[in-house]
Amino acid sequence: MKIAWFHSHLLNWSGGTKFLYETLKRLNTHVDITVYVEAADEKLKAIFEESGIKVISFTRTKSSKSLSYWTFFPFHIFQEIDWIRRNVKNFDIYVSSFFPMNYLLYKANRKPHLFYCFEPFVFIHDLEMINGFPWTKRLALHLLRFLYSQKDIKASQAADEILTLNSDVAKSISQTYGKGSSLTYMGVDIDSFKPYPNTPYAAKYASKKVIIHSTDYTPLKRTWFLIESMKNIIKQVPNAALLITHSQDDAAEKQRMEKYIHEQSLDQHVEFLEFLDYAVLPQYYSLADIAVYSGIGDGAAASSYFVLECMACETPCVRTNTTTEEIIDNYSGYLFQPNDRREMEEKIIKLLTDKELSSKMGKNARKTVLDRYNWNLVTQNFLQAFKRHLDLVRT
Repeated sequence: MKIAWFHSHLLNWSGGTKFLYETLKRLNTHVDITVYVEAADEKLKAIFEESGIKVISFTRTKSSKSLSYWTFFPFHIFQEIDWIRRNVKNFDIYVSSFFPMNYLLYKANRKPHLFYCFEPFVFIHDLEMINGFPWTKRLALHLLRFLYSQKDIKASQAADEILTLNSDVAKSISQTYGKGSSLTYMGVDIDSFKPYPNTPYAAKYASKKVIIHSTDYTPLKRTWFLIESMKNIIKQVPNAALLITHSQDDAAEKQRMEKYIHEQSLDQHVEFLEFLDYAVLPQYYSLADIAVYSGIGDGAAASSYFVLECMACETPCVRTNTTTEEIIDNYSGYLFQPNDRREMEEKIIKLLTDKELSSKMGKNARKTVLDRYNWNLVTQNFLQAFKRHLDLVRT
């Protein structure tokens, strides 16, 4: 079986890229997969290709991460559709993930087309995120929403099937696209993400109560919300330390945060770890006392690799209740109402000050991952979806 998978880009080690890699690495032992992207970082491309996954960059234009890409979107899309029509043929299944990849396959009339939707494209559908940006970006995103939201909706509705991560994202897909979706769920690399009792980094934080948080500096992650809460948290836990890692950088936003941290005398309590190598992540997750996911958004906050990987390291998590499928409240961590700062702070303080409770919840968290987030299950769900449509084509 030959699969052509269209993904927007491989430019940063985000949750979406990580999920794609872990999924395709396993699927590639069963089917022949070629990944098509608009742009790829050479190091990331090499990681995929070392696992036997072919990666083809099909355009010399900038990717969808660039403002100029969206400024000349009709021109870029016309070229890309034409390239697909001429060069991408004779595959059994075509898969897209993220707009505008679904639109490209729709206009190029490549069938059967399965749309893997991590969440409805946040930059044109998630008003909560859009309205969280400064007015200049907000204006640009509202324009993109006006121009292209219907293209995304039409392409998604025309897909032969939509696949997604979990039932919470499926609800958002139904509301946005008016179409149901099939669940694949997520898997976690439990051999890499596991408890590390002794790490080279632990000594530095031996006297601290460590909170770990991952960001991409967008309003959806609400890193500001957490940093601002540190003023109240350290009143109850004076040795609390917030460590922030990121999946992609935003130097200007980080500088604004650092200025605020200094003005509020939080320098000894907030540290930016920035981007951490994949092999190092589980060691930091293990040394942390708790993890905090403060993210919001329709669909975007319904799943988090950061949360699951921390859970696999026996680190309990405090997260927004935008999903109930990852954290089981009061068993493997705590859920809180997205805008209830006091509730979040109280639950963070509770876990930081009750070592026995934190340890118990951490063990429950890993058990949840082992029971529910199994890569064998994810692989079989994908293969079954492929077979469904291949059988339809053959009949």
